[in-house]
Amino acid sequence: MRFVNWTDAEIQRWLWLRAIEWNVFPAFASQPLVPIMFLLFSWYWVVAAVVALNILWSVIRYSYVNITAAIVTCLFVAWAKWPFAIGSTIYLFIHLKFVPGLIALFWPLLAGLIPPSGKIGVIELAFAKKIGYVPGDAELQSAVWYHKAAKRGDADAQYNLGRLYYEGRGVPQDYAQAVAWHRKAAEQGDAVAQCSLGLMYIEGQGVPQDYTQAAFWVCKAAEQGVAVAQSLLGYMYKKGWGVPQDHTKAVAWYRKAAEQGYAEAQSAMGEAYYFGQGVPLDDAQAATWFRKAAEQGVAVSQFLLGNLYCSGRGIPQDYAEAYFWLDVAAADKLNVRLSEQIVKDRHKAASHMTPADHARAQERARKWLDAHKAKPQ
Repeated sequence: MRFVNWTDAEIQRWLWLRAIEWNVFPAFASQPLVPIMFLLFSWYWVVAAVVALNILWSVIRYSYVNITAAIVTCLFVAWAKWPFAIGSTIYLFIHLKFVPGLIALFWPLLAGLIPPSGKIGVIELAFAKKIGYVPGDAELQSAVWYHKAAKRGDADAQYNLGRLYYEGRGVPQDYAQAVAWHRKAAEQGDAVAQCSLGLMYIEGQGVPQDYTQAAFWVCKAAEQGVAVAQSLLGYMYKKGWGVPQDHTKAVAWYRKAAEQGYAEAQSAMGEAYYFGQGVPLDDAQAATWFRKAAEQGVAVSQFLLGNLYCSGRGIPQDYAEAYFWLDVAAADKLNVRLSEQIVKDRHKAASHMTPADHARAQERARKWLDAHKAKPQ
């Protein structure tokens, strides 16, 4: 098989197809063979033998990869499956063996229905290594090298390989593989991997949803100072996910992340003071934290800060400032549940402003949005 004149995309497609076929090699190779075997043996014994061989094959399919066998078998199957199936069917029908005859006729399709449930990406990388392929695709190339380093026990490579599997970049998306590699890195103390593993337990991606396990791993990352994990752990205490519900502990973890500048935690701190959950109700403190988060683009904080300016709670009443933050918040189309209230509050603020003040606030909001449009809200 010559790959010299093939593009990277063509080679990657070849690798992908061979990996799928290799994953269920006995079933794949059986497409032309089983109909012939029906002429010699009982059909149910033949089918049972194929299933048994496929199970046994799963033990060696990752360690034994043979390019020649893959190519020869592929060509044989492609050319022989239908002639063998149709010929065997005719013979069996002539001898009044209708059940095996029908199975023989449709066997190339039935064999193809056996799902490739194994680690296709691992086989694909093994084939790539066998043919000496260095991919032009940077992500696939990264997957090859991360896989080598991860197998040697490099925690950073294990985490990064897990991310590639999670996102389906360079390798097929596979949450189970993502969990497996994140766990290896997490068990070595990699804080980011611990946080990612916790998130996958929360979402039930690659593992059954388990808030207790999620809290275990998120806590480990939070204790190492990862702001995302600290904020997430605060949310878990607020909701009682995997830990006893405790608003005081929630605020303590939110504060750690907020003081590192993490916008979502700053917003959560503002809400804690705004609603008096875990801390005494304090509109001035709420306004302080809402402003920090609002300036980083958190729409909920922009809305609540505008609300505080409109009502004069915790800060001096200022309708122009209220309108500005409400107008900025209204640009976030993702907050559908807040949009109606934002429009009402913005209209209320506008009703207390002169046309000139209204125009200035609108222009200020437009400039702010233009300056921050590259930043995710």
